[in-house]
Amino acid sequence: MRIKNISMITGKVSISIVCVVLSVFAATAQNVSEKNASATLRDNNVDVKVDLELEKGVKTNNAVVLTPVLRKGNDSVEFPAVVVYGHNRYYYYLRKNGDAMLTGEGETTLKAKQLPQTINYQATTPYQPWMEGSDLILRKQVYGCCDHVLDSEDLTLARGNEFIKVLPPLESLLSFVYVTPEPEVEKARAMSGDAYIIFPVNQTVIYEDVANNKAELRKITSSLDSVRNDKYVTVKSLSIKGYASPEGKYAQNEKLAKGRTEAVKNYVAKYYNFDANKILTDYEPENWEGLRKYVENSNISNKAGILEIIDGTLDPDPKEWKLKSTYKDEYKTLLADCYPSLRKTEYKIDYVIAKISDVNEIKSLVKTHPQELSLNEFYKAAETYEPGSEDFNEVFDVAVREYPSDAVANLNAANASMSAGNLGAAKKYLAKAGNSAQAEYARGMLAVYNKEYASAQSHFANAKNGGVKEAEVALEKLAEYMK
Repeated sequence: MRIKNISMITGKVSISIVCVVLSVFAATAQNVSEKNASATLRDNNVDVKVDLELEKGVKTNNAVVLTPVLRKGNDSVEFPAVVVYGHNRYYYYLRKNGDAMLTGEGETTLKAKQLPQTINYQATTPYQPWMEGSDLILRKQVYGCCDHVLDSEDLTLARGNEFIKVLPPLESLLSFVYVTPEPEVEKARAMSGDAYIIFPVNQTVIYEDVANNKAELRKITSSLDSVRNDKYVTVKSLSIKGYASPEGKYAQNEKLAKGRTEAVKNYVAKYYNFDANKILTDYEPENWEGLRKYVENSNISNKAGILEIIDGTLDPDPKEWKLKSTYKDEYKTLLADCYPSLRKTEYKIDYVIAKISDVNEIKSLVKTHPQELSLNEFYKAAETYEPGSEDFNEVFDVAVREYPSDAVANLNAANASMSAGNLGAAKKYLAKAGNSAQAEYARGMLAVYNKEYASAQSHFANAKNGGVKEAEVALEKLAEYMK
């Protein structure tokens, strides 16, 4: 029997030995040649692969057992055996043991008179640290009658100290590509909300002690306080828009919406010394849009008919009358459950945050007031830390929390998550990282971490076509690794 192309592959080590020629059926090995050994990095298993060229010659009452063994000191692991049976010995074990034969489950069973020219042997075992530096052995045993071992020898195919080389994981050979966010010309921001202030019927006067008015008014004042008391913030404007519900005459509703909006403006102006041109007002006499949204998302009866009226071309008063007269029961439900929420005040505060140039101040704000920072300022803070360090990764984690929909923030956070070993978070961020060449490169990196090398190759190729120079290196390393 000739043995060639023997290889052992692990997540830490790999042996490939070509041209090992053995005489299996002789008492000792002859013409043993060990050359052309090479090492490559593979997954976290040990795979033994041997191409066997077989020669006939086993006696009819004998069986020859060939067992690959990985051994180092007192540690060893045996792989499933290849057993060549003489004619009588084959049928003896078949009658005695059935399909289990001589060595049990996993055995490759061959008849001496029906040997194929070549057997491609493969077996796998989980990698263990002691396997680094181990020897690859082929144990040959000749069995005779009554399971007596007539001959046994161990043939060393490869010695660990000669052939095994430790290589780093593929991902450690590649670099991450972080993207520098564009600086903002102006750090303009906005804060908005809804306040539901109860006014007496047909009146435009605010009574703080009525219903929940005090808490609703506090929504506006608290939002203003949060930015006015911030040393980095300059308020540009406060926009107030009042809405009335559709019941009643349009002209009266217009008067109420306008007057109530002005009342909220005056309330705010009483507590804050705003320039008159900084408080902007608007009003909507009848909040049909809010009504439509409510009906569309509800389980109300005759929804389609109600929506048809709302979407129709009638003027407001005839439309409201048609709705009330056509769907009387549903209209009562809308009056009770929906209309109160249509009478609201929308407010929006537009403000500008000062640009911050001192990197130490930026680093402090990352921990205390990250909402003050632009993405570019977050990046400046990250640049002061060692890439992949805990502080470095934290900056990008905080940045993506502040800018959860931004593609660049998600891309950089994905890279930071991969470097920290959090592949689940990286996958989540990459889903929102856009389709840039840099995002494709990051997806290739995630595929490498997940050992999805075909996918990695595709993503790296896309990144290379998009001009990411690191992708060309990644493709070369991936090709070398796959060999």
